[in-house]
Amino acid sequence: MRSRFVAYKLDETAYIKSTWHSSTRPEEINSDSTLAWTHLEIIDAPSVPVKSVDAYVEFKAWFIQSGVLGHMHERSRFVLENERWFYIDGEQYETTESLKSIKPGRNDPCFCGSGKKYKKCCGKN
Repeated sequence: MRSRFVAYKLDETAYIKSTWHSSTRPEEINSDSTLAWTHLEIIDAPSVPVKSVDAYVEFKAWFIQSGVLGHMHERSRFVLENERWFYIDGEQYETTESLKSIKPGRNDPCFCGSGKKYKKCCGKN
């Protein structure tokens, strides 16, 4: 899960495709240049029994789009094949929190976690 998040953050579509199971993988993965992924919050990743071939990870992936902080909340399903985990699909959760956008003031700390003020970091134009 973490490696896929980093691949999205770095726009590494080849890696994203290689970790997506062939049964559900789209033909193309389009990137969005207006979206900047900031951090990943793992909510639940239960231990997988030794002989299990599928697993679930619940997470929130935070992003900035048009200067506004948002997040995607999903429970992803993975399958083990040839000693590798592949993403199958996910159930996205819609909550009032995920629909609410948060835009910091210019002098507020940046929400990406850099430690800089928003105006000197993600608020630059």
